[in-house]
Amino acid sequence: MFFSLISFTDFDNLVLTSLSKTDIHFANSDKGWKVLTVMDNDIMTLKEVAEYLKLSELSLYRLLRARKIPAFKIGQQWRFKKTALDKWIDEKMNETQNYKKALHK
Repeated sequence: MFFSLISFTDFDNLVLTSLSKTDIHFANSDKGWKVLTVMDNDIMTLKEVAEYLKLSELSLYRLLRARKIPAFKIGQQWRFKKTALDKWIDEKMNETQNYKKALHK
């Protein structure tokens, strides 16, 4: 958490991008707006993960069906934790590098 004072002019000029991925909380004070917290949202939707991994949604559904990618369901919708995806990607990269080393021995 961090605190920062910004003027009304700065606030008006502030461009908030990717609000679905970031929670930004403000409080009004006599000196202007105060940014209370900025939190990256670690939970991603299927569409966001497909874009992140540069896969089609169909390919991502296939990985889900085969239980080859870390995910969980909320109701009927799949959700993914970005930190778990990043760890999974690192593991896949290590597996690939180890396989290539084994082939060249």
